Parts: sequence; C-alpha cells; structure tokens
Amino acid sequence: MSEFKAHSGSLLSGFMNIKNIPVFFSAPHRVMFFAGSIQLILVLLFWSIELAGRFTSLWAPLPLSVPDTWVHVFLMIYCLYPFFMFGFLMTTYPKWLNTDPIPVQSYVPAYLLLVAGVVLFYIGIFTTKLLVEIALILFLCGWLVALVVLLNIYFSAAHRNSFFEHILSSLITIGFIGGCSNLLWLLSGNDVFLQFSIIGGFWLFLLPVLITVSHRMIPFFSSMALENYDIKRPFWALVIMISCLFGHALLTILSRPQWTFIFDFLLAGIACYLSWLWGFRKSFKVPLLAMLHIAFLWLPVGMLMSGLQSLYLYIFNELILGKAPIHAIGIGFATSLVLAMATRVTLGHSGRNLIAARFTIACFWLLQLIAVFRIFGDIPQTILPNMHHWTLLAGILWIFCFLLWASQFTPIYLKPRVDGKPG
Repeated sequence: MSEFKAHSGSLLSGFMNIKNIPVFFSAPHRVMFFAGSIQLILVLLFWSIELAGRFTSLWAPLPLSVPDTWVHVFLMIYCLYPFFMFGFLMTTYPKWLNTDPIPVQSYVPAYLLLVAGVVLFYIGIFTTKLLVEIALILFLCGWLVALVVLLNIYFSAAHRNSFFEHILSSLITIGFIGGCSNLLWLLSGNDVFLQFSIIGGFWLFLLPVLITVSHRMIPFFSSMALENYDIKRPFWALVIMISCLFGHALLTILSRPQWTFIFDFLLAGIACYLSWLWGFRKSFKVPLLAMLHIAFLWLPVGMLMSGLQSLYLYIFNELILGKAPIHAIGIGFATSLVLAMATRVTLGHSGRNLIAARFTIACFWLLQLIAVFRIFGDIPQTILPNMHHWTLLAGILWIFCFLLWASQFTPIYLKPRVDGKPG
C-alpha cells in the first residue's frame, strides 16, 4: 500500500509541474496512452456505480439522459481502446513505413478533440442528450483527424506494400463508420444504426485491429526477447481470422446467431495454432513477453465459448452462457492485450529496461481473475442464480487493478526519457 501511495504522489506532482507539459506532448503515445489510462478507470467506475445501484440497495440506478447499457458499450468499444490504438499506430506507422515521425501539430489536435468529446460525453449523460450528441461530433472529429494523420503517413511512404498498414487503415475507417452510426442512432432513433454500431464496433473493428496488431507484434517482440527465435507470420491465418469475424458479424446482424459456430470454431482453432507457433510455453522465460502470449490465448478461449453457445442454441434453442463469451474476449483478450502492449511500449519508449516489475505482473494476473469473475457473472440466472454479484465484484477489482497500474505508468508519460533521447 505504501508503494501505491508513493506512485500516487508522483502522479500528482507530475500534474502540478508545468514544466512537464512540453514533455507530455513530445510523442503521440504519451498523450494517447495517458488518456487511455484514465479511461481504464473512469469507464468501469461509472459502470460499477450503475451496477451497484441496480443490484444493491446502496443507491438508486443513475438517472441518465441516454440508455445506460449503450453508454457502457460505447465507452468500452469507442472511447477506451482507440486511445491506445492511435497512440500505438501513430508511433509505429512511421517506423514500419520508414517515414519521418508524425509532427506534434498533427497528433495533438486529434488528442484534444478526442478528450474534449469524452469529457463532454460524461457531462452529457448526466444532463441532456443534446450534449451527448455534441460530444460524439467532437469525438468523431478527433477520430477523423487521427485517421487522416495515419493515412497521410501511409500514402507518403515510398513503399506502401505493407500488408498490415493496409488492413489496419481499413479497420480504423470501419471503426469511424461505427462511431458515426452511434451518432445517427441518437439523432434518428433508428435501431439499425445502433445494431451496426455495437456488432460492427466489436466484431469488425475492435477485434480485427487487436488480432492484426498481435499478428504483427507478438512474433516480433518474441524475437527480441528469446534466443534463436524464428519469426513466423502466416498471412493466410490472419486473412481467415478476420474473415471469420466478418462472417460472425454478418450472421449476427441477420439474426442467425445459431450458425456463428461455423466461424467461431475455425477462428479458435487458428488462434490456438498461432499461440503454439509463436512459442507460448517459451514466452514464460520472459514475464513481460508472457503477458502478451497469455492475453492472446484468451482469444481462442472466448471464441470456443462463443462457438459452443452458438451450437447449443442451434440444437436446443437456448443460450447457456449469456454474454460470457463476449467478456472472455473483451476482458481476457482485448483488455489484457492492451495492458501488456501498453506496458511494453511505455517501458521501451521511455528508455527503461524491458522488464516487468512484480507490481506490474500482479496487476496483470489480477486482470485475469477479473475476466474469470466477469464470466461467472454472465451465467444466466436459470443455470446459476445470483451470479450478478460476481459482475459487481469484477468491476470493483477492475478499478483497483487499473488504479494500481496507472499509478505506476501515467507518471512516465509526464517525464522525459530516462536515457535522454527525444520522444
């Protein structure tokens, strides 16, 4: 606990020191990861308060200007992970494509618009729907600026034959379309836009981006940490996995969830193969690397759960796991991967040794426990009654986990690199 207080004190002192502001804006990952770290706490703080009001007698559910479930989904898919995505891609695109680093005047406007949109969004959900709509417009403007920045890097490169940048640029564009669908739903009330924003945001944007980044970076990071490691990135595997996600999304939109097992089992099998191919067992020699491999292993676990639920629905016309597969993927895979990747990138781009401290490893394992608790909380009441308390416990532990993680890493974004290099 004393370590936590020390980290918290350094965070506050970083905020109070005006000299840190130029350093804070000196690299895109600094500003974006900082905002994402704060969002990791705020998103679940809001949802835990809402769940406590719903499932306990502590207080009444929050009076909101828009549906609470939509707020949770929108915050998780569109207002949390994209900060880490933009911070990572704005850092790596110039390196992958061998171009100059992105200038500060390009990524700071995107950051400011995104943050302004999120802040106004939180105010709007407690006041009026009009502010929520304005918030989405600001946020989408920030997203568009960030997308244009990435596309400028892509089209200015001398050689644009990179498979990964082509896919990622397309997926970020799909994410922008999904964000616009949220706004169109608010303005029109047409549930078709809402359906696409949720299904498309998760299956056509969030997961494909994270899978593509995993396919590009996990073998690379493994080669940097393990001796005699041969990088293997079978492109056919990535193409099939993304195709499976699109197939799952299409069947869901067409109200045919009982058929998604066809794509779910295939994706789970390929992901298991990649986990083996990339050296899952060997990764435990380096804890920081093992965090990435463990996070990726949640993908086949979640897709297997999704496939089993779909198959059971096909045979018995009944859902047996509720939203457990979604949270196995969303927390187990997506959030664990973001924590592991952000840790690795933050250490490397601050000039620090690529070694995960026990403190960081403990946060990561706590997140794995949170994923398990959240899965239990999704089991339907007809199968296991009173399991919603596990959901509330998972939310509380999430806040505690990321308060600890943020107390260690957010001060880094406010300080110069320890090796004296720029960035």
